[in-house]
Amino acid sequence: MSAASDWAGSPSPSGILLLGLGNLLLSDEGLGVHCLRRLETGYRFEPPIALIDGGTAGVELLQLFRDHQRIVVIDALDGGQPPGTVSVIRDEAIRRALEVKLTLHHLGLAEVLALLDLLDERPAELVLIGVAPQRLELDLELSPGVAAAIPAVITTVEAVLTGWGVQVRTRPPDSAGYAECY
Repeated sequence: MSAASDWAGSPSPSGILLLGLGNLLLSDEGLGVHCLRRLETGYRFEPPIALIDGGTAGVELLQLFRDHQRIVVIDALDGGQPPGTVSVIRDEAIRRALEVKLTLHHLGLAEVLALLDLLDERPAELVLIGVAPQRLELDLELSPGVAAAIPAVITTVEAVLTGWGVQVRTRPPDSAGYAECY
């Protein structure tokens, strides 16, 4: 899902949101969406969680954040590490990590977090899984180093979700449908 209107509706029964952010047109900037797609097609979650392609949205994400108590965000994040480095940042440290803006949606995410603070509606737990980009130029493919980091991102997502009581199971290659996510 990528249009803001597609995000309307009730939160997942578990209150957990997995959000992939990024621009698929700018190589490594699309990492969050690439990871989300792999998780959608290759895994199932019990209890069900919401898997949302947030694309490059910013403030439009506010209601999603208000509707979920536990949120995992996957995105490209430049913290000065070598390309492909996976970082896990939690809660308050996320705002500091977003001080280096790769693109405009980082500004939007920082604004969402500031608005949640003003409304006193921060999620109970917020985790940002970031991967240091190598290329941010017009290209539909991830750089080799960032693409190689996807399994580590998925393992990290699994660890976070398992810690929240979600069973993460691989989906058989021939299974169809996404009954447990929206």
